[in-house]
Amino acid sequence: MAIKPKANKRYLEAIRELEPAVEEDMVNSPPHYQRDGVECIDAMVQVYGLQRVQEYAEIASFKYQWREGLKGDSKTDKKKKIWYTRFSMGDDPRGDAHD
Repeated sequence: MAIKPKANKRYLEAIRELEPAVEEDMVNSPPHYQRDGVECIDAMVQVYGLQRVQEYAEIASFKYQWREGLKGDSKTDKKKKIWYTRFSMGDDPRGDAHD
């Protein structure tokens, strides 16, 4: 017995309503910055040391300010600029996302 497309559509819509919305945090923990459960910035700290990664973060903050709104959403660029500025000062913003 084949499921009619209209019935299938209603079924899928009903299932989506029941599923909790999962929103990816593209600023604090972007999924494309993780591999095997390790975030890139943490791996960088292990390889290069905290001081060098904080210097990198300061430069990355400048990059996001420089190109703000040119690549995509200006609001996301602002949030990333703030994220990298905080990290460069020793304040890991990821703690905020999990509080």
